[in-house]
Amino acid sequence: MDKKDLAKLQNGSDIRGVATEGAGEAVTLTENAVYLITLAFVKFLSEKLKIDPKRMTIAVGHDSRISAPILNNAVVAALIKSEVFPIDTGLSSTPAMFMATQFDSVRADGAIMLTASHLPYQRNGMKFFTVEGGAEKEDIRKILEIASAAEEKYIHKEYEADYAPLMTMYARHLRGKIIDALGEDMPLDGMKIVIDAGNGAGGFFAYDVLIPLGAEIKG
Repeated sequence: MDKKDLAKLQNGSDIRGVATEGAGEAVTLTENAVYLITLAFVKFLSEKLKIDPKRMTIAVGHDSRISAPILNNAVVAALIKSEVFPIDTGLSSTPAMFMATQFDSVRADGAIMLTASHLPYQRNGMKFFTVEGGAEKEDIRKILEIASAAEEKYIHKEYEADYAPLMTMYARHLRGKIIDALGEDMPLDGMKIVIDAGNGAGGFFAYDVLIPLGAEIKG
């Protein structure tokens, strides 16, 4: 995909594109595109927060799509290139990625979620978070504008980032919220609750939130 076409990846306040071959569509969300967009997000966030990238921490996580590993690697590569401290949270949910900017044990300045929500398997995308919340439509336009002017090129190899068990933290956070709201240690005892995670990252809710609070999840 040509750099001048990066603007076409904007979908409101998200980035969306074709990330996997084999569905009769050309790949538009390439590793290089993700690399350039991540570099641009770092620059955007650095200017917004008035912080040198070397003093910033950015977390990245992904959903269960088959394109996730290669795109996640491209994000980590860009964070390392930018001299940001990178944190990889692995398989994560979108709300949890925002919480990476809130939890004291992570305290990320920004977070990137690789997901295309309900779209078909060949699609993927990027969502961006700061401590204030999700990126707005105008933020995405600016990020893509910066990315289109970048001269860097992704070098494919394995990149490493520190790992943070974000979903464990997030599940503990949710359990605490439910316990506080209902005033009992096992507030779901005796309840049968069915979860349809839709082949996504939401399955944790059944095993890491509901069962520990006493719920029965099997039919």
